[in-house]
Amino acid sequence: MSAYWIVRRRADPRFPFAIRIEQDGRTLFAVRTPHPQSQPVLATPNGASQ
Repeated sequence: MSAYWIVRRRADPRFPFAIRIEQDGRTLFAVRTPHPQSQPVLATPNGASQ
């Protein structure tokens, strides 16, 4: 019952990386992330990005 981390590069310049954790063919967690050296993305209370 191992979990696997899958990291892939995307063509999206704002979120060029996707990280997914899978176990037994199910996605447990998935997120898109900016480049580590980019500016943080701020979210407003209604969920929209600034």
